[in-house]
Amino acid sequence: MGGVRGDGPVGRKEKPVDPAAGPVQRFAFELRKLRQEAGGLSYRAMSQRAG
Repeated sequence: MGGVRGDGPVGRKEKPVDPAAGPVQRFAFELRKLRQEAGGLSYRAMSQRAG
């Protein structure tokens, strides 16, 4: 299941999203950007925080 970093298992690399491809892609692009600005939490870490 991938390698291991110091903070846990490593998931798949995200595929690039073209924000110019449409409104859904723009939304996904902006969500990823926001996630990076918030510290780049993994989806697993975010789900644990959310409960």
